[in-house]
Amino acid sequence: ITNQTWSAGGNYTFGIVRANAGYFRYLGNQGSLGQRQDNAWTVSLKLAPKGAFDYELGYQQMRVKNAAYDTNGDIPNANIGAFDPTSGLHNGYKETLYGSIFYHLSKRTEVYLAGDYMRLHGGYTVGSTFGATNQVELTTGVRTRF
Repeated sequence: ITNQTWSAGGNYTFGIVRANAGYFRYLGNQGSLGQRQDNAWTVSLKLAPKGAFDYELGYQQMRVKNAAYDTNGDIPNANIGAFDPTSGLHNGYKETLYGSIFYHLSKRTEVYLAGDYMRLHGGYTVGSTFGATNQVELTTGVRTRF
């Protein structure tokens, strides 16, 4: 079997609230290690009341089955294909809760504060956690659309 990917997503706006949802599935050939399977889904809400602020909150879950680690001992992202054939197969999942606050300076420019909390389960590993099973990230910035 060759690599196969499909995804679906959508959103619905009612008043000042927009609800979003999406799903991703990946089947990947890992040579002699067999088929890898990834399933990911996300749901989120955006609240955009009158005024300059809007708020977003969401949740994402990514599950892997029979995934080989890369040479660093981490689960590589789907479609990358950079796996170590001697690492064996691993199962696990990653959960992420994320949120943001945007302040709109104009129609094109905004400043934001965003953050997420990620937790790893089972054999799911990510290099940016340096061996930890959870991680908190915060960022701020300015965005301009042209």
